[in-house]
Amino acid sequence: MKSVGRNHHTDVTLTDVIKGRDIFLKGLSSLSNDTVTLVATAKHAARENIRQKIRQLGWEIQEAEYNKRILKAFEQDEKKHLGMAEMDFRLFKRLLVDRELPELERDVEYLTASHDSEIEWLASADEQLFQMSDISLLASQYVAHRLPQNSSDTEYEPGEGEQLPRNSSDMEYEPGEGEQGDVLDDFGDD
Repeated sequence: MKSVGRNHHTDVTLTDVIKGRDIFLKGLSSLSNDTVTLVATAKHAARENIRQKIRQLGWEIQEAEYNKRILKAFEQDEKKHLGMAEMDFRLFKRLLVDRELPELERDVEYLTASHDSEIEWLASADEQLFQMSDISLLASQYVAHRLPQNSSDTEYEPGEGEQLPRNSSDMEYEPGEGEQGDVLDDFGDD
């Protein structure tokens, strides 16, 4: 996924991060504490950037899924309840949902694949911070939710308050107290 004309991910996979752990830590150990702190801060920023992208993608998937449901409701029986002329109905439908069902289905497919890819990048970023926690107090604070785990156990586990939906069925909207839903209700908080 590209942002501002650049790809924010490298070709380094989670497997590469795990296999390269010793080299990574040996290299970091030879750097000054200030530089290690800079690296930890940069890695943390990268991880948080990915987490926000995952959140955004989750909302985009949810929006497309609900728009698909709206269009399907119109196909089934809502059109007859409106009693509008065909031209007015088409305009009304476009004002509600500005995409057609096939486009929305392609959007969901693309967004879901992007979401899954970002989850993989998040696991890699989290693993690097976890590895750094052996030599950096700052990095250990960033991964406090993972410290009891063994670094070789690399299944990504969301931190406290962090939820990462993988598909649209995980994103059913259920408003909290009152009648307003909040992005934090469905996708965790910072």
